[in-house]
Amino acid sequence: MYDGTTTAQLGNVTLAGLVGSDTVSAAGSTGSFDTKNVGTGKSVDGSGLSLAGTDARNYVLDTSAQVATAAITPKSVTATATAGDKVYDGTTTAQLGNVTLAGLVGSDTVSAAGSTGSFDTKNVGTGKSVDGSGLSLAGTDAGNYVLDTSAQVATAAITPKSVTATATAGDKVYDGTTTAQLGNVTLAGLVGSDTVSAAGSTGSFDTKNVGTGKSVDGSGLSLAGTDAGNYVLDTSAQVATAAITPKSVTATATAGDKTYDGTTAEHLTDVKPTAGDVVSGDDLRVAGNTGTFADKNAGAQKAVFGAGLSLTGADAGNYVLDGSSAVATASIAPKSIAATATVAGKTFDGNTNAQLSDVVLNAGDIVAGDDIHVNGGRGSFADQNVGRSKSVSGSGLSLAGTDAGNYVLDTHAEVGKADIVANYSPVAAVAPVQGVNGTAKSDQNASGSGSNTAGNGIATRDGAPQSIAGLYDAPRPGSAPQGANDANAVTTVLDTSIVRANGWTSLALGDEKEQPATHNTLVLYRAEAAHKLDNKGTFEVVDQGNDIALEGVANLAFKTPDLAGQGSDWVHGVVARADGELIEMHVRLLNDGTLVVNLPSNIAHQRDEDAASYGLAVAKKQLGVHVQAIKAVVLEASNSQQG
Repeated sequence: MYDGTTTAQLGNVTLAGLVGSDTVSAAGSTGSFDTKNVGTGKSVDGSGLSLAGTDARNYVLDTSAQVATAAITPKSVTATATAGDKVYDGTTTAQLGNVTLAGLVGSDTVSAAGSTGSFDTKNVGTGKSVDGSGLSLAGTDAGNYVLDTSAQVATAAITPKSVTATATAGDKVYDGTTTAQLGNVTLAGLVGSDTVSAAGSTGSFDTKNVGTGKSVDGSGLSLAGTDAGNYVLDTSAQVATAAITPKSVTATATAGDKTYDGTTAEHLTDVKPTAGDVVSGDDLRVAGNTGTFADKNAGAQKAVFGAGLSLTGADAGNYVLDGSSAVATASIAPKSIAATATVAGKTFDGNTNAQLSDVVLNAGDIVAGDDIHVNGGRGSFADQNVGRSKSVSGSGLSLAGTDAGNYVLDTHAEVGKADIVANYSPVAAVAPVQGVNGTAKSDQNASGSGSNTAGNGIATRDGAPQSIAGLYDAPRPGSAPQGANDANAVTTVLDTSIVRANGWTSLALGDEKEQPATHNTLVLYRAEAAHKLDNKGTFEVVDQGNDIALEGVANLAFKTPDLAGQGSDWVHGVVARADGELIEMHVRLLNDGTLVVNLPSNIAHQRDEDAASYGLAVAKKQLGVHVQAIKAVVLEASNSQQG
């Protein structure tokens, strides 16, 4: 092996050219190569040999002559270097620097050429062995050496190659997190046909907050596959963009009831977001206090919406207030409205009914633009009694028009005033002029001033009529009274009067004794023409001895009386009214319980109840028939039936 010298090691040295049996041998074992350099079949002389033996001095050895041939083989040297770490690229190539050689002889001029080596494998690792596979020797003496390129010359690292991913990310509604859902993930930056894929399906938005085109990284992704160890995924890099949309929240509030005002406006209090709609820990509040009803119209428990509300707070931008959801319920009560009218005065009729005209609503009570007006023409006096400028309400009025449902008419309020004037006078019932009561009252009136006469059904006085009436025996039809000055014939006998109120008529019999009340219900008819009866209603009759009262009640079903039926004879008497007029009454009781009352022409238009009370009194006193036995009363004009 090359050692930088020409020294050669000799053996088996034999001499040629000796004489005879001279004793000569070669001493020494070294010679010299022709040069120090590597080579094969190189000439070697015997420069290190000498002659020995008894006869040695007789000879001379030519040491410059070739005594043998031999080879000088290259000397193996090693290298050391620095190898740079590298990012995985799928190859074993290493970059070398500061290469030095070890094993050179003396001052031989030899250097390493090249700057690459090879990692032991292509795969990622640290402290990996690097040989000098890309090195060679150079220099004057390079031929005398051989470099072992398989030997380790350095160590270095192969670091994972960073790859990026692209994906599709789904938009989402704000939920207070940055989590994003990924799909269709692909990798970029792989080497050759390496087997690497992405595992996982989640990433992260750049922030939790609402926005469009927001950057999404691959924080939830990882690498898989045979070559995955040689790569690193940059999970902080953007892999997609997507949007976080605002989360819809509803609000709750307290809304107060209001009276109709033609608007949908409503005032809200205690307004706050619905607790379940807000992400835990978020700062979200509701500002504003204005709400709106769905419409302006009156109604109970109507939905109220937060039209005038908005969201505030650090996280308000991540939410949107749902304006379509009700925040509260409240009622719109109808607006009370009053009317004015012209009221017609009337004569006392025992009821509170009033006739109205020119009825108008108070303009100040109507919301501008509303369609509303009033229907009806009936009102009510405060009571049925006679009086001047009596208050009248609009009890029979009603509202109409598109907006009528938003108002309520105050039918108890006064719409106007009018008078009720008196229309009744004292009257009397019929009784014979006999007995203690009749005689006493006759005597009293006979002593009065003026003369009293009776004739042709008319009682006259020379003075003003008194506020009493009398009971008389009735003169026979066509006959003259008993006597012109006969007190028993013409003077008043019994104080009586008729009082009416609320459909009730009472005939008071002043000199009769009070008795336990007896009751009956009967139907009242008027015979307007032959065989034609007009039903005037059903009445409850109460007889208390000194009072007969009639009051209208619900209609009673009763077979129409047959006036041709069998019954009692006609009985009669005379009623002397306080105005001095004598009224001759005729009554007859049919077998079916119908009392027929024949009215003279001077009271043909007397109120039905008054005329009926006269007839009932006559039947009681002249026929001895109490009200309980009577089923119906028929009032008819005077005719030839009477006996």
